Amino acid sequence: MTRRRPQLAALAIVSWLLGLAGSAGGHVVHARPTLLSLVTGSDLVAHVRVLDPHASVALEATGGRRPIVRVELREVIKGAGEPGRELRFASHGHGVAEYVAGDEALVFLLPLARSRELAVLQEAGLRWVSNQEHDSRYVLTPESRAGVLAAARGYAAAGRLPERQARVERLRGVTLALLTSGDARLGASAVRDLVAAGDLPLVTQADVPRLLAEVVHSENASIGVRIGLLAELERRQLVDAAPVWQALLRSTNRPDLLQVVRAAGRHPSPEVNATLVEMLGREDAVAEASALALGDPAHADSVPALAKALQSDQPRVRMAAIRSLGLIATPAAKDALEAAAGTHEDSATRRRAAAEVRNQTRRP
Repeated sequence: MTRRRPQLAALAIVSWLLGLAGSAGGHVVHARPTLLSLVTGSDLVAHVRVLDPHASVALEATGGRRPIVRVELREVIKGAGEPGRELRFASHGHGVAEYVAGDEALVFLLPLARSRELAVLQEAGLRWVSNQEHDSRYVLTPESRAGVLAAARGYAAAGRLPERQARVERLRGVTLALLTSGDARLGASAVRDLVAAGDLPLVTQADVPRLLAEVVHSENASIGVRIGLLAELERRQLVDAAPVWQALLRSTNRPDLLQVVRAAGRHPSPEVNATLVEMLGREDAVAEASALALGDPAHADSVPALAKALQSDQPRVRMAAIRSLGLIATPAAKDALEAAAGTHEDSATRRRAAAEVRNQTRRP
């Protein structure tokens, strides 16, 4: 059985589900499979209770045994099955999902007949193989059960709807629920699907006030979801993002602030530039991160501040400023580097600045 690379599968599955193959145009992120991709890419999706995670079946052809998992069906979300009945499935690949007896889990299964490698297991009466690896295991806790199951039901229901607009609206509802759930894993899954979906309206202008209030500006949401969602809302041109990035830079506390600084630097604006320049004066790792974040030609206005940062007492800040001046590469940036290379009191700073000047000279 061949596993599709998650970053490609996400886009293909969203396009297939909506009947819009070829229309999605967003940047596809490299990440674990999303909940949507698992639901739409599986033939059987079920809420189960694990009976024996270390069972096995005998193989007559080889005389050996093959590990399998025995579960009790609690709810069949997609596919066919009877709640209360036992189901057995094989796992395949490296780093497969593992369980302990008594776990409640959401499992995603494919027909065993699709796998040439595991076809021999059909002789033992097995029909299913897991579509999950360790990073896509969904063990249901009291805190996560309701949200995960509701999302899986919503995705499965969307796939059964005949009309395109109805599918879009169902997916939009699930996406909003996951983004505002406060669950970091579900929120990240929804953000990755948004990115993979290109310009499909899984969020709309009407959703922006709620998303800003309950996610981007919420300290209860994970910082990865907050900045990932803001970046996607900006890409979709649904929000004036510059003041929002600035607000995050001013309000976020460490250690999350370092992630915000790095992300904001990739979304240049006068507001972001001014705030990052202010942070160059800090006496901690934020100053270094800010100096690195300014390393883009779009931050050319920061050259005087970066030149001043070459006099910082923090060696790492000086080295970050040199790197960013080299990336900005304007005549003023080159002048600052040449001055540091010739007169800076620290020999390591002089050498690094001189090396960056040489690099600029070699560039076309």
